[in-house]
Amino acid sequence: MALNTESERVTRAIRNRLAPRHRIIVAHTPDGGAVPVATVIPRDEPPPWPPPLLNPDARLRTAWDLSMGRPGSREVLFTFDDGPNPGTTDRLLGHLARARVKAVFFVCGWRLETDEPLRSRARAILRETLRQGHVIGNHTVRHRLLPTLTPPQLAHEIDHNADLIEEVIGQRPHLFRPPYGGYSEDVRRHLVGLRNELWLWSIDPHDYDLVGDSDRVAQRVIVGLGNHAGGTVLLHDTHAWSVNAVPKILQWIERENRDRAAQGRAPYVILDPAHYLQGARQRLPLIRDPEAIRACIGVVNGGMGLPARLTGREILHSFARLYGLTRAQADARITELDTRLELGRTLDTRAAEYSTGMKQKVVIARAVIHDPAVLILDEAASGLDIFARRTLLDFVQASRAPGRLTVYSTHVMSEVEEVCDRVAILHEGVLITLGTQGGILEATGERTLERAFFALVRGQSAGGAHV
Repeated sequence: MALNTESERVTRAIRNRLAPRHRIIVAHTPDGGAVPVATVIPRDEPPPWPPPLLNPDARLRTAWDLSMGRPGSREVLFTFDDGPNPGTTDRLLGHLARARVKAVFFVCGWRLETDEPLRSRARAILRETLRQGHVIGNHTVRHRLLPTLTPPQLAHEIDHNADLIEEVIGQRPHLFRPPYGGYSEDVRRHLVGLRNELWLWSIDPHDYDLVGDSDRVAQRVIVGLGNHAGGTVLLHDTHAWSVNAVPKILQWIERENRDRAAQGRAPYVILDPAHYLQGARQRLPLIRDPEAIRACIGVVNGGMGLPARLTGREILHSFARLYGLTRAQADARITELDTRLELGRTLDTRAAEYSTGMKQKVVIARAVIHDPAVLILDEAASGLDIFARRTLLDFVQASRAPGRLTVYSTHVMSEVEEVCDRVAILHEGVLITLGTQGGILEATGERTLERAFFALVRGQSAGGAHV
């Protein structure tokens, strides 16, 4: 049915503005024409692929940082190395399809070579991987350590692998991951010439060391997700135990998100590669401007000193200037901190005359003079009298707010019970558990965190325990 002239003009204008992402719904008119009445916007449509380069100079440090994704987002990207492997990769595709998860598969081309017995099956799996909406990345032909190769050899490993992938799926890979993370200036220059995106990882469970143990693989990934608030997960689709770990990880994320929703906390979000890289772009200003990172953080520990000849007010004004506050802003912030920390006479007394409690109050005020989003308190209550300790704990409690994080490190479990939402218990440098206070007490069957702590570290050598 032909559109009348005006309807056709309007419809074409809308389609030109929105196509190809949107669908137009039209209504028929009495004269036999049609008029656009609504636009259907598809949900979760990924950005274009390949995206603009995030790291055009292929800098290794930048790539490690970008792998962590959008800052503070709890976004997750799954990546799988070394396939396609018949019997494991195809089974993994089923797990991901059921969960509607899209991932990156970094392919080793030797599996696609003409003289490989399982070549036909491997090629079919790679085509199916692309058909299901996953992204194919370059992981070299034979998984060799690139810094040990000559420039022609490493060029062959990268370029011939891209040729093999293109031969199978009809497109060259945009993402590149070097085997073992091995990197050199020759590799960097070659990637820059290819305009490939160097993509690494932030969560590595070393699944190749955990032969047959999918539970430990899953647990290591889960701990990594908790520690890093999301990130790029590295697993190998060539190991059956790693493939078996994937549903366990996905089930944990689902349960964790239910708990987080009940507590009003941000969930974990598993993203497709295009959306994840789009979010990682927000990390670039932090990478390029480390001062911006320092401006977001305040640090206090039990042994920090103060200039003996300066008063508390002079110390706070000095640090306020370092963080870019004006004189008026600094005065207002000092007044606020005086109320919250009960600074009192510390403001106009030289630091040389301070008691331990007075000194620690000014150290804390100095750490938060710029109102940082992240505050790290390491044994901050050490040596304080009961009144100063109470002031500190009240300050930490009052500092809770959306978009803020306080890391509170201490040996005193009663402090943890009072101020911490989530608890990480470390012993001799090893993270033993991470979770809510209620979850830890339930898991250990104990009534207090102190008892739970000893229940968790019992049987290990004494010393080094830290919360």
